[in-house]
Amino acid sequence: MEGNALHDNWNGLPILRLRNLTVQRNHMAGNCTGLIVIGDENKPPAGALTR
Repeated sequence: MEGNALHDNWNGLPILRLRNLTVQRNHMAGNCTGLIVIGDENKPPAGALTR
């Protein structure tokens, strides 16, 4: 996930149960939350995330 402009949203970038993801060089402003990562007990579990 790279090079996005995420402005004036409720959640800028929600990440749910993802694996092997890199988030870099994004611009987030005016959101209630900029970046939220949710990993729960479901399959597959979240993991291997870098920023």
